[in-house]
Amino acid sequence: MNKFSIFLIFVVVAALIIFGFVKRPQFYSQVLPEKSRPADMAQKEIIVGDQKISVEIADTAEKRKKGLSGRDPLTENEGMLFIFDESGIYGFWMKEMKFSLDLIWVDGDKIVDITKDVPAPASDSEELKVYNPSQEINKVLEVNAGWAGRHNIKMGDRLF
Repeated sequence: MNKFSIFLIFVVVAALIIFGFVKRPQFYSQVLPEKSRPADMAQKEIIVGDQKISVEIADTAEKRKKGLSGRDPLTENEGMLFIFDESGIYGFWMKEMKFSLDLIWVDGDKIVDITKDVPAPASDSEELKVYNPSQEINKVLEVNAGWAGRHNIKMGDRLF
């Protein structure tokens, strides 16, 4: 292939991208604006113990990967509910988190473990710890740090 042919291919591809005939790449690591919720993130009200809480549902690999990274703190009765297709030991870390969390580990509808006050990283260069449940789970509820204690949430409580 000569230089002119390569140049011509480059110009055609650039024109297709500019005029919208080829989908532009979407970058997953974009930081969301303050207090925003992704348009494709379903929201649902659930009951945890005796507390009603509004949760965003993370039920796909892409939604679970993004989680609450880059977001501002939740309000008192907000959370994110991660739902997995099958039970397992799923590790969570605090990559790009701006606030601390309580991780409430759930199997079926029963709370089986709680990891309280998981700190947001102090800097981007901090080595990230991975948090795991003590047994297999199929859901994880993330809420602001201290929420589980303030509302007396304990192992054995149920999610509805």
